[in-house]
Amino acid sequence: MGVNSPIRYGDFLDGFPAALYRSTLEGTILYCNRTFATLFGHASVHELIGSPEIDLYLTKKDRGHLVERLLHHKRLVDLPIDFQRKDGTVFSCAATVQAVVDDEGMVVHVDGMLRDAAAIRGPVRRRRCRTKGCKVSWRWPEGWCIT
Repeated sequence: MGVNSPIRYGDFLDGFPAALYRSTLEGTILYCNRTFATLFGHASVHELIGSPEIDLYLTKKDRGHLVERLLHHKRLVDLPIDFQRKDGTVFSCAATVQAVVDDEGMVVHVDGMLRDAAAIRGPVRRRRCRTKGCKVSWRWPEGWCIT
């Protein structure tokens, strides 16, 4: 088996310590790794593949806000989002997402990485951004605004 074998890449992504996923713009999960499945309390990635991504959000409109910002900026880094595990437990993540576009600029799918905010810097305390002209709803306590 060669170094560029798809099986090796698959094993790498599946064992990667960050929660990785790919979804359609409409929100169907096309791929996720084991870390993603475990983060949401699922025993297998197969429980999530093909399911609606919106079911993972604590507040459903947060996905709409994410998509709206993503269409405008094409990439968002460490956006704080509250999610819900399979058992109903609520947790916060720093979401980094990127719109993957075709030659005509149309979004083909969304690639994302989630990091549990508690593992990064303890409990997240979010507040409305007060940066002049900023259209982003929230910022991290350190004041870094995601635009």
